Amino acid sequence: MIRLTWKQKIGAVTGNALEFYDIAEYVVWGIFALCFLVRPLGGLVIGDYRY
Repeated sequence: MIRLTWKQKIGAVTGNALEFYDIAEYVVWGIFALCFLVRPLGGLVIGDYRY
């Protein structure tokens, strides 16, 4: 079993948190891009309906 010092533990936790923040940021931007691309298609479909 490997024993880590407090400095190593803090570094591991910080690196892991930054990695998950990076992934979450890409997910947010991906959702924004998807909405930006799908909205005109929805406008074409909804705009084609007649009263």
